Amino acid sequence: MMRDKYYWSGIIRLLLEAYSDMSVGVMLSWREPNSLTSSDVFDLVLTCFATLIVIGGPICQYFLLRKYANLLDGERFKKTYGSLTEGYFTTGVLGCQATRYMISWFLLRRFLTAVSVVYLGDQSPIWQIATIMYLSLADMLMTFHLNAFESKTRSMVAKINGILVFLLSYFPFVYSGLVPNPESRYEIGWF
Repeated sequence: MMRDKYYWSGIIRLLLEAYSDMSVGVMLSWREPNSLTSSDVFDLVLTCFATLIVIGGPICQYFLLRKYANLLDGERFKKTYGSLTEGYFTTGVLGCQATRYMISWFLLRRFLTAVSVVYLGDQSPIWQIATIMYLSLADMLMTFHLNAFESKTRSMVAKINGILVFLLSYFPFVYSGLVPNPESRYEIGWF
């Protein structure tokens, strides 16, 4: 029992914290896969393994939270998988559902950001910037709509963070060189 707590909590915490890095790393590795040297083959094997985690992780966590939807507040779930739902509501139908959606959105947003960073930068900077801007808008709306945090302080900080990230995501349009005319850039900078 004690071993389960440390084993799963550590793995879940590691995967949540490193999901964005793993997503970008996997996508960069798949852009130009090589198998010329033994090092390249090893990198390709690790990329395949990490791809399974990046794609399977969000799916597994969603079904895990669905399976234990009525037990999220239970002692055994908290000991084993508690780091997955730490800080979120785990009681009531709406609290469990909001937590499930919020954690799924957390991972999906990081995956879509990685797609934008790796693949859309070559297409056009405007697509990349617009994707990041719309993702930050969707994140802000999800945070306000779901309100899945247990603590009022954490909820308020998440909402303020969402607003600031969305407002700051506007400025790459101004400073990225997409608007060549300095007067237009000045006007756009004032909203």
